[in-house]
Amino acid sequence: MAEITDPRVRKAMFMTAEGYTQPDIARVLGVSTKAVERMLARAREGLQRKGLG
Repeated sequence: MAEITDPRVRKAMFMTAEGYTQPDIARVLGVSTKAVERMLARAREGLQRKGLG
């Protein structure tokens, strides 16, 4: 997780791992569910490009 530097993305990733839904994460972060979806997708793609995902 050290590769993810954005604190909001880190929080979203940890919350996902803990079983929170994307709407739950969106409420906590104060963004739309779609924004959470995009944020997580980009983070996963970045990790895959680095061979970590």
